[in-house]
Amino acid sequence: MDDFIKWNDWWTLKYRFKMGEGVRYFSTKIALNLFHFRKGMNIVETGTIRMADDMAGGGYSTLLFGDYAQHYEKKFWTVDILPEAIELSKKETEGFNKNTNFVTSDSIQFLKEFPEKIDLLYLDSMDCPENDEVDSPKLIASQEHQLNEIKAAWDKLHDGSVILLDDNNFTNGGKCKLSVEFLLANGWTPLMADKQVLLIK
Repeated sequence: MDDFIKWNDWWTLKYRFKMGEGVRYFSTKIALNLFHFRKGMNIVETGTIRMADDMAGGGYSTLLFGDYAQHYEKKFWTVDILPEAIELSKKETEGFNKNTNFVTSDSIQFLKEFPEKIDLLYLDSMDCPENDEVDSPKLIASQEHQLNEIKAAWDKLHDGSVILLDDNNFTNGGKCKLSVEFLLANGWTPLMADKQVLLIK
């Protein structure tokens, strides 16, 4: 049996109980399970680590994906517009980032120019206000940005791709509102929706 789906696999033992309330553990693990058994190669993340020692709060997806990619010889890209965030991310993932490509760039431009197919796309760039009203400019900007990221990556996605979106479970609709509407209208299926939304074809 493949070691990644054992109930106490190495990744679970290493990270599950470090991830705060655990809601991101389940969505991230399922996303990686799907990627793993669909024999994916390329993982792309927008929005990298921006705060040290914040796995319980921020999720630390860069470390989670980077360690997985190194363990199974996959390719992982993390992109952020802030150079200081990229430098922090390199430091926080030291020892687990041999297969990680750190990119300082606007995420939409990066996705437009990305030259390969994307097997797992994780979107978490631009902060999303949790308590703003639904017509808040900052909230709308974060929603539109995530939607534009999906559109920029659209021709790199395929029927076996996995999409994971962060900051969903806010009463104002969260960052994922427009993205989910777009993906549902284009034939994608949500497998779970909590702190994150996980979708497949």
